[in-house]
Amino acid sequence: MHTLLLVFSLRFGMADFADRMRHLCWVLERGLPSAPGITVSMVYHKPKKSIFFQGADIRVFVDCLNHLNKTNMAPSDIPIIRAAILDVIAPLGISMEELALERIDYCQNVVVMDPKERRLAMRLWHKTSRHFLKAERMDPKHSENENRLYYKCRDDFYRVQLYNKQTEREDKGLAAESYELGVLRLEYQLRRDHLLYHWQRYGTPCSFDAWADWSLRATYLKQTERLFFRGDFYTLRRAETLLRKAGLPSKDFQGIRQFMTNISRSGMDCAVRQAGSRYLANKYTNTLTDLGICPIPIPQNARTPFLENPFREFYERDCR
Repeated sequence: MHTLLLVFSLRFGMADFADRMRHLCWVLERGLPSAPGITVSMVYHKPKKSIFFQGADIRVFVDCLNHLNKTNMAPSDIPIIRAAILDVIAPLGISMEELALERIDYCQNVVVMDPKERRLAMRLWHKTSRHFLKAERMDPKHSENENRLYYKCRDDFYRVQLYNKQTEREDKGLAAESYELGVLRLEYQLRRDHLLYHWQRYGTPCSFDAWADWSLRATYLKQTERLFFRGDFYTLRRAETLLRKAGLPSKDFQGIRQFMTNISRSGMDCAVRQAGSRYLANKYTNTLTDLGICPIPIPQNARTPFLENPFREFYERDCR
C-alpha cells in the first residue's frame, strides 16, 4: 500500500451527536492529533436550503511509506500502520470500525539508480496500450511527459499510474526523501465509487481491515502486467536472435518480428490492429513473455541492446 483516506462522518441526528461534537471541538482547540505520515483534518457540513442536516467529517490521510520511512511495504507492516491509526484517532473518541475507507492506493516501487535507465524505461513504456480495462491514458494537454503514464476511467472507479518518483519531486521543487531516490512507482488507486460498488455488490466493507489485504493488493497490481509486461527490453535485432534460438515456426517468427516492428513504429494499439486480431496479438505477446522478451523493442539509436525490466521480478512472483 501507499496512501489511504479514512473518513468518520458525525451527523446531526446521531444519538450522541452533541457530546461527540463538543468533544471534537475541544480537541480542535488544542490541535488535531497527527503522526509521521498521518494527518487529520475536519470539515464542517453547514445546513443547506431545505435540508435540515449538519455535522462534520473527520478525514484521516495516511501515507504508509512516509510513516514507515521505507521504499516498499511488507505484509508485516500492515499491523504497524493499523496501530498508528488507532493512536491518532483515540483522542478523537473514534473507533476503527467507525472509519469508512474512501480511497486506497496499492503501489510497488522499484529502484533504478541510473537516471538514463529510468528515462529509457519510461520512454519505452509510452509505446504500450492507451487502454487499460475501462480506463484510458490521460496525456498532458500541453506537453508529452515521458516521466509519467496515467490511466483514468470515466466513472473514476480506479486510476493507474507509473511515474518517476524522484523526478516528480524535483519538478515540484522538492527534495526526494531517502526512500524515493531512484524510484519508479507503479500505483493502482481504488476510488470511493469502486469501494462502494464492492460493498453493494459483494458485501465487502469499506474498511481498513477489508482492503488492507496483501492478496487483494497482488490481485489488482497483477492486472497491470498487460501494460508493462514482465519480459526484458531488447533491440529488435537482439530479440530476433533469441527468437531464432527458440526454434519457432517460420510463420510465428515472421509474425512476431512484424508485431514488434509495428510496436516500435506506432505503439501497441496500432500493432494489435495490424496483427489482424486480438487473438494473434495475445499469442505473440505470450510467446515473447515466455521467452523473457518484452514486446516493446529498444530503438537502434538508444545505443544499448538490452535493458532489464525493473518490474520483471515483481511480476514473476505474482506481485506479492
